Amino acid sequence: MTFSVSEHEEVQQQETDDMTWLEHAEERVPVGKDQLKERMQDMKDRYEGLVTSDEAAIILVAREEGVNLVQEVKDDPRSFELEVQNLVPGITSVSIRVSVEVVRSINDFGDGKVRSVEVSDSTGQTQISFWDEDAEEAGNLEPGDQLAVKNGYTKDDISDYMDDRFGVPAIQIGDDSRVEVCRDEEWHDLVT
Repeated sequence: MTFSVSEHEEVQQQETDDMTWLEHAEERVPVGKDQLKERMQDMKDRYEGLVTSDEAAIILVAREEGVNLVQEVKDDPRSFELEVQNLVPGITSVSIRVSVEVVRSINDFGDGKVRSVEVSDSTGQTQISFWDEDAEEAGNLEPGDQLAVKNGYTKDDISDYMDDRFGVPAIQIGDDSRVEVCRDEEWHDLVT
């Protein structure tokens, strides 16, 4: 994957048909609405404050039932973006809009390198991990830049979730990821 900076028309916020995560889960998860709500609360209790939003709890309950709700939503034409508070381990396709807070220096491991960029939205803060060539390009980011991430992912290991100082997993940028940056009201490709 390479970074490119090219002119790009402004990315519009995707609209939904007012379908909520709960409504989508009710269609796909083979349990009744009352049981779904009860299991959502159980999930919040199980992770002792790490899972605080209904959306994150629904995603985890669905996963226990063998339904990859995030993938289902991604494939749905009514697809919508996640918020930071809804990030959970094992999401294979993260679409999110965030603001850059801090750009960290590169950590070079000899056979690879990574740069962490702390980001936030109105619901919380996390970091994005950029690897190898993307780590170099991420060094051009500045606090205040707006990022639109498509096809990022979170690691599956629950320890990645619990060890992160922001309380939510970091977003990883992979070969299929796309990151656009908005600076001075113009959107440009950062990772394609």
